[in-house]
Amino acid sequence: LRGGLRDGGCAVSGRTVSESVFGMVRERSPAAYPAPDVRHVRLFRPGCAACAVRTARSREIAPSAQDPLIVGDVEILAGLIKFRRNNERSVMRRFAIVGSLALLLGYSFAGEADCPFITDGEIRAFIDGYTRGEIPDYQASALLMAICFNGLDERETLDLTDAMARSGDMADLSAIDGITGDKHSTGGVGDKTTLVVAPIVAECGIKIAKMSGRGLGHTGGTVDKLESIPGFKTSLETNEFISIVNQCGICIAGQSGKLCPADKKLYGLRDATETVDNISLIASSVMSKKLAGGADCIVLDVKCGSGAFMKDEKSATELAEKMVEIGRGAGRKIAALITDMDTPLGKNIGNSLEIIEAVETLKGNGPDDLTEICILLAAKLLALAGKGNFDECKLLAKSKIDDGSALNKLCEMVVLQGGDAEYIRNTDKFEKASFSFDIK
Repeated sequence: LRGGLRDGGCAVSGRTVSESVFGMVRERSPAAYPAPDVRHVRLFRPGCAACAVRTARSREIAPSAQDPLIVGDVEILAGLIKFRRNNERSVMRRFAIVGSLALLLGYSFAGEADCPFITDGEIRAFIDGYTRGEIPDYQASALLMAICFNGLDERETLDLTDAMARSGDMADLSAIDGITGDKHSTGGVGDKTTLVVAPIVAECGIKIAKMSGRGLGHTGGTVDKLESIPGFKTSLETNEFISIVNQCGICIAGQSGKLCPADKKLYGLRDATETVDNISLIASSVMSKKLAGGADCIVLDVKCGSGAFMKDEKSATELAEKMVEIGRGAGRKIAALITDMDTPLGKNIGNSLEIIEAVETLKGNGPDDLTEICILLAAKLLALAGKGNFDECKLLAKSKIDDGSALNKLCEMVVLQGGDAEYIRNTDKFEKASFSFDIK
């Protein structure tokens, strides 16, 4: 950096090199740096948005490998950002600096095994500190931006997921007698598969101890649908939850406020900072709740299409593979199916209407698309639990619909959770809207 350089009114002195990032300033004489092996160098003035944009578009600051540029806690070596191991600054300060550098300067992170982006201990320090409110949003935002900019590798994604899962209560299902299973859908319109799959699998001898969420965005939540049954309780103490599972093999309850608090807090920040659409962050969010749920076997229904969060098959496949990778890394038996959501699933949309359609499906009278997907999901979960190969498990699942035992299992769960099972046996009892019409 010899001689003054000007770019849009932002000057760099010919006598010193000054880089300021979030208040971190280090000055060196020009003699400390050999001339960079680039044709153009663009620096930015702190607070100048125009310079930040120009700089982000030009990745041409390239100190030589022999003489790295030191910026606070970070050394920039031939265009790669690396952490300095001999500093004593806080983990969060490093995150803020590195996240900002990556976003504004367009650098890449060093990928050597001996210098990872963030270590397991640093990830846990971040999650614990942010959950407790000790880390401000602006520092967490810097890390989220860095993740979106560079991504996370397999180890980092698993570490992040595990840290989020352990940020609150971890369900202890050891008191449940038998293999436990769980099923998760990434959400869509008219998606009531849990209400059909769970009773089928439970009737086949696999214990379903499931904690479900409420609606998110345009997607409906299983808990909201079940609460349309008069008296049905979704807020249960742990002992009551375990007792119901042991009695009838199935219990579907709402997620505790202490389950994955880090995910709830981070999701709000991701929404505010436009860092939602990152596969690693999405996968970590979903799988942290599944790992905290404690089930032995997990089947994932990844929706794909205009009514889903993943709009195309490529992104749905990438998310499915990432979540399966996390589950296997955590020692769970897991599989994913990618299913269509270009049109609503089934014909009914709305809480009590979807309960009615789920009941009709368990009676063998459901729409073809809903019935097919439910059989496939149930079969995959049964196969993971060792009930046979996939084809054998499809026949087993279908038989529980044909003989009516899966419907009886749903009624049994409703009774034990305080609901009125007469609404399941006779769905005409559900309150009807004053006006209704068919859309064809």
